[in-house]
Amino acid sequence: MKKLPIRVHSWGGLGSQFYALALIYDLHLDVPDRKFVLIHHTSGLTRRCIEIDFVELNYVTYIQIDDFAKLFSQEPKGTTLPFDIIIVKKLIKKFLTKISFLIDYDYKQDQRIFFWTTSIRGHYTNRTISQDYLNFMLVKYLNTKPLIVPQITLHYRLGDLIGLVDKRPIEPQLIIKNLNRIIDGRENLEIQIYSDSPIIAKELLANYLPNQNLSFIESDTLTVIKNCIGSEFFFGTSSKISYWIIKFRENLGLGKKTFIITDATDWT
Repeated sequence: MKKLPIRVHSWGGLGSQFYALALIYDLHLDVPDRKFVLIHHTSGLTRRCIEIDFVELNYVTYIQIDDFAKLFSQEPKGTTLPFDIIIVKKLIKKFLTKISFLIDYDYKQDQRIFFWTTSIRGHYTNRTISQDYLNFMLVKYLNTKPLIVPQITLHYRLGDLIGLVDKRPIEPQLIIKNLNRIIDGRENLEIQIYSDSPIIAKELLANYLPNQNLSFIESDTLTVIKNCIGSEFFFGTSSKISYWIIKFRENLGLGKKTFIITDATDWT
């Protein structure tokens, strides 16, 4: 059984994949004789491909399952299983989960891994990320140096939040209110605003900051993380990428110049 790899499933963008890899990294310290397979699913609200496979670990293999199209397919799902077969399958899965052959990490945080454990599913966002993992990523892949400019970076998630009923982007007035605490009447500050929808971000924010040097940028996620880590001040919004930037900056001792803007509070 120890020769069987542990399959860790992930969904979502690079921020979510960082969480899945962090789990694998920390579990490997506990079970160094086990191999892992990070299985990334493209299904979700939007199709997200695997991005974390740039990280090279000799105990991790990466696989992508492109199930996004299947999720929204209008084609017949095939023959429906008899009700009793469905019940039996559910009971078997429940039993396998009970003995930790399969682990649902959203319900069992920091669950012990046994030699018979073969599959882990979840989002892995509530567990404590180890300093070893943060240091490893910073040294190996996020080797950033503090930037002279820009003085301020903002990560403004819009994208799939636009038009949703149950989720909304952070209101621009709330962002401006927080930025102004640092701007404090000064002009011509270098401010880079990273967004998955830079044109919309410009429409929402530019008129509020007429006397600043603004750049609205769409870039690959890894570059966004690197540049935001290295800026003097950073403001994040409700996004896993923002939270990762905050974790890395705190690890570098930049916590006092790092802020998260949410609907619940306007100054953290």
